Amino acid sequence: MPLSPFVETHEQFTFQPLRNRIFVNAVPKCGTMLLRNIILMFVPWKQHYSPFVTAATPTHLKALGSEQHDFFTGHMNHTPVTSCLLKPFRHVLIIRDPYSYVLSYARFFYTKQLYETTKLGKFVQDHNLSFDEVVPYIIRGWSFEGESHPSVNNIFIHNAISWFGPECKVVKYETLRQNVDNINSAESEDYFSQLLGFLGIPLPSDWRQRVIAGANPNISGTFSANLGIDGNRRDHLSDAEKLLFSVVAPTLRAALGYDEA
Repeated sequence: MPLSPFVETHEQFTFQPLRNRIFVNAVPKCGTMLLRNIILMFVPWKQHYSPFVTAATPTHLKALGSEQHDFFTGHMNHTPVTSCLLKPFRHVLIIRDPYSYVLSYARFFYTKQLYETTKLGKFVQDHNLSFDEVVPYIIRGWSFEGESHPSVNNIFIHNAISWFGPECKVVKYETLRQNVDNINSAESEDYFSQLLGFLGIPLPSDWRQRVIAGANPNISGTFSANLGIDGNRRDHLSDAEKLLFSVVAPTLRAALGYDEA
């Protein structure tokens, strides 16, 4: 059986066993797989728990509590249970500008994945709702035929800000992307040295090749171009959308460290 593009790329490198348990956490659509794929290029495959952890199910609880796997990825909101679960881990959390999150999540509504897994995603595609019509749902949240999703404010509170503290390293998608794109700079070397150092991973001599390999969109299962998204590609919210955002989440961008401009 042919190897997947990711596994084939991963096998180009040699690895030292992880010295710490790692959990890559994220708000959905904030660059989870970019960060995960980059770090995985420094992690032995046998230590990787491949299922995506989005809830404290019995199966995930067993895996998180055992020593069989040491590298996990997921969208874990902050609760008493998940807070205890992640204490033994080097916890890294990726966020992005909530404006950009809204647009990314809106594009996601035009994928096969959301068509098959959410009632609203199916409705949006069956009824040809426009991108402009979808964006407000992402900002204010939705409740549709028994299905609900939190507002942009609530999802960042529970999946991001509640985790902030000395035990969690916060990574901004935009900064990660900038350092990938400027991989030959001294600033990039310092950035990845600090990131990997927090995770207990020494910086190998071929770190640049590993980062480039992990950031390759061709190996990502969630890169928008690979999902065949036909939705609007605009990169900004309209004035009306920003007004709605300001009502729903008036202090969110400032709390996350993004300019209000």
